Amino acid sequence: STAFASTESNEKTGTQPRLRLLARFGSIVALVAALAAIQLLPFLDLLKHSQRNSGFADSQWAMPWWGWANLFVPLFRTFPGSIGVHAQPGQAWVYSYYCGVAVLFLAVLGGWKVRERRVLLLGGATLLTLWLALGDDGGLYRAVREVFPGIGFMRYPVKFVVTATFCVPLLAAFGAKFLLEMEGDFAARRKSALTLLGIVAGIIAVLAVLGAMFPVNDVPGTVAAWSGAGRLVILALLGGAFVWWRRSSSQRMKFVATFALILVFWADAMSNGPRANPTVPNWTYEPGFARKELHLEPAPRIGESRVMLSLATELTLNSLPLTNAVDNFLYGRLGLMANFNLLDGIPKVGGSFSVYFPELERIMFLLYSASNPPPALIDFLGVTHFTAPGKNIAWEHRPSAMPWITAGQQPVFTDAGITSAALAATNFNPREIVFLTPEARSFATATNRVAARVNPLSFTAHRVEFEVESPQPTLAVVSQNFYRNWHPTVNGQPVPLLRANLAFQAVEVPAGRSRVVLVYRERMLVPGAAVSGGALILLLALVWKAWKKKPANHES
Repeated sequence: STAFASTESNEKTGTQPRLRLLARFGSIVALVAALAAIQLLPFLDLLKHSQRNSGFADSQWAMPWWGWANLFVPLFRTFPGSIGVHAQPGQAWVYSYYCGVAVLFLAVLGGWKVRERRVLLLGGATLLTLWLALGDDGGLYRAVREVFPGIGFMRYPVKFVVTATFCVPLLAAFGAKFLLEMEGDFAARRKSALTLLGIVAGIIAVLAVLGAMFPVNDVPGTVAAWSGAGRLVILALLGGAFVWWRRSSSQRMKFVATFALILVFWADAMSNGPRANPTVPNWTYEPGFARKELHLEPAPRIGESRVMLSLATELTLNSLPLTNAVDNFLYGRLGLMANFNLLDGIPKVGGSFSVYFPELERIMFLLYSASNPPPALIDFLGVTHFTAPGKNIAWEHRPSAMPWITAGQQPVFTDAGITSAALAATNFNPREIVFLTPEARSFATATNRVAARVNPLSFTAHRVEFEVESPQPTLAVVSQNFYRNWHPTVNGQPVPLLRANLAFQAVEVPAGRSRVVLVYRERMLVPGAAVSGGALILLLALVWKAWKKKPANHES
């Protein structure tokens, strides 16, 4: 009767494990999200106000339609850059997503022969993400965007390969287990492995021939041919190492064979092509190197002035022809390419960033839509040094640049479209007028241009402080990004932050001498910290409960 009762109980609870599993999975996801809330909530708030909306996504830098071939032959239809790193045509996000043909073979074997739900899940995720990585050419990515427009803030479909490269090694572990546990059905498993090995070898051989016949960018056909030949050698070594392990009769020989298997995977990773991540010596990152070598006078400083690269220089530095990695890197540093200026503490217009404000996107378009940016606009931005004509690492001084903080301009209230056109116009004078949004009329009482003086006190990442002396109420204008997390006070009293010249800041100050302080306070940091703190306390409580829990002792 006891056995019967136990069986009946199991039947009643047999439908519950799946629900418990889903509940546990959901709880883990929620707990991880809560622990990361201190970072996630500020980021999501920034994302909400950024240029990335539901219509942002496109199919740029997607995997090409033949991209799956690079999983078998890493240099199939690729070409080398200036320092020898191979990449696909039109791809600038990732050089290679080759996981190793030995790993790929085991992953396919595991997905084919191991009948477990987790294997099916990993295999399905791999195929799905590789399909999505094809972008619009694959069809699925476009369909998903139409059904779920909310994912439109994401970009570059090739990023889906990140999930695939995570799943493939896990699948390979199941494939390795399938080979290493050949006991009762040794003959059947060996036949399956040899069949798949032949199929993979055939695919590699065909791709090597096609790559040799249809190279890209005048790359010699021998590049793809040798790449394919190398993968065939790796497959042969893999098969030999497994046979060696299988036939080893002693533990010592099995250990040696296991080490040989590891060497095969290492050789596969190291021989797939030129190193994808070339290195340079530590001294090339020396802070202040470019500032010392360039001798920019007067030296650009935070809160005072900026440098700006010309359009021609931006394009040139992104495709440097230098073949030596050190020379390539140092040339980019001297040209203040991307975010290299941060190593020297040199303020710069633009940089390398993926999330920014839509109004700033308009400003960057005005600056870089033509070879010669609007002079008045770059005066307003405080550009004291501009790339010399025909040069990449030489700079011209611009004495007409304005300081970052000015005051006394006459306000002009207009919408964003008119403001954009006016900022690029030849008659725009940022010393005399400032464009505000129509909504600012209810906050700003200043109407005329006045002779005001600014005394800068401090300018840091989270706090700006200065004094303004004016005979009448006027506006103080700061040429840094407008964002709602900046909170201004004038003489200790909170005042509205106004949007100036489309993407920048302004505050109104009264007549006389006023002290203005702008403080950056992340609105979502405190709520995020509270959620993360609560989640951490909950996690510690669960760990303590599990540690204190003793296994129940039942008397027989």
